[in-house]
Amino acid sequence: MPQLSDVRFATLRALGYTGSTSDMLLAWLQSAPFGGTITEPNATVPDAWRAALLAAGGSGDYQRDDWWYAYLGQQGYTGQLNDRELAFWLAQFEAATGGAYSAAFSTAFD
Repeated sequence: MPQLSDVRFATLRALGYTGSTSDMLLAWLQSAPFGGTITEPNATVPDAWRAALLAAGGSGDYQRDDWWYAYLGQQGYTGQLNDRELAFWLAQFEAATGGAYSAAFSTAFD
């Protein structure tokens, strides 16, 4: 079973992002993957998650895991948060590359 962190890293690379996982994730979130925009020039990853999930329809008291879980469920992903997120990133990888994820792809960046 692939690890979430490996799949997320490989997906962000496949989407053309560079740098550390945090840098790539921030850039991806700032690209407005769910609509909306991040307008703060010094946004952090938590700021970007909040803005992105708010744009995706998050409401009520903000809890990143709760909003992310709900969003992923709306997209048809099932299981616990880790299962949903892994399936999300695997789907993103496949969409970006046209192929299924393999651990060999991830190690090409080491």
